[in-house]
Order: sequence, then structure tokens, then C-alpha cells
Amino acid sequence: NINAKYDITDRIDVSGRLGVDRRSVQGKEWRDAQTYITDLQPAHSDVSSFVEDFESQVTYLNGQILFTGDFDFNNTFTLKPIIGAQFISRDVRQSTITANNLSIPGFYDISNGTVEIQAVVDQVQRRTYGFFGDITLGYRDWAFLNVTGRQDYTSTLPPDDNGYFYPSAGLS
Repeated sequence: NINAKYDITDRIDVSGRLGVDRRSVQGKEWRDAQTYITDLQPAHSDVSSFVEDFESQVTYLNGQILFTGDFDFNNTFTLKPIIGAQFISRDVRQSTITANNLSIPGFYDISNGTVEIQAVVDQVQRRTYGFFGDITLGYRDWAFLNVTGRQDYTSTLPPDDNGYFYPSAGLS
């Protein structure tokens, strides 16, 4: 993760953040065949053997840039604007290969299956990015008006309707 900040003037600064998180997993699962005696366990049926190899890679990437200000007008009014942008990216790839009905007990390899090998590959990408603003106007450190807005776009919605806006306002 990286963070950086730069003072453009004594009242305005810019800051940025970038983060990466990557995870990779590989593994194996297996089970020997199990035979049940129906007189002793009538609710159970025989279970076949299998071996399964799997792998998964997940990458998260996120970043943000902020421009912030802090202004004071004659000790009467204050103005604190923030504008920024943010993105989030998530990439996932998973695969599994399974062999059932192992012909050699205790030999847990995909080549040991007696039926057709089952393979599943799944890949997902998600992207979200947004732009936002936040303005706080103060009067004599007694009354404050805050107005915000954010426009986000996401890859999980249809391309022609993938954006949404949410505003807010408050007075204290």
C-alpha cells in the first residue's frame, strides 16, 4: 500500500492512496470409497472415492485521490471542500479438476479416475469507480451546512445503466 500527500498551497492539498492485495491458493481434497452395511446403517448408502485439485487467485486493487481545502474568512465563515475520485478492481480466477471412482485405493492423482474428469474454471472481474464532493460551510464555529454528492459506476450493472448518484445535505 502506498500513501502520498502534497501541499499545493497552505490551504489546499492533494493526497493519494493505492492498495494491492493478492492471494493465491492451491490444494487437493480426496476421499476413499466408503461402504456401509445396510443392516447397521440403513439410512446411508455407499460413497464413491474422488480426488480434486483446485487453485484460486484473487487480486484487489483500489485507489483514491483527494483534493482538500481549508479556508477561513475573517473568523466568521469557514469553507472546507473535498473533491475526489476512487476506483476498486477485483479479479478472481478459480479452477477445479475432479476425478471420481478411483481405481487404485490410496493413490490420489487425477489420472486415477475411472470416469470422465470434471473440470470447472470460473473467472470474474468487477470494476467500480466514482467521483465525489463534500463541502462544509461554517458560521462562527456555531452553525454548519454540509452538502455531499457521489456518482459511482460499476461493471456489475448493464452498460447503459451502470451509474448511480447519491446526494446528502445536513445542517447543524
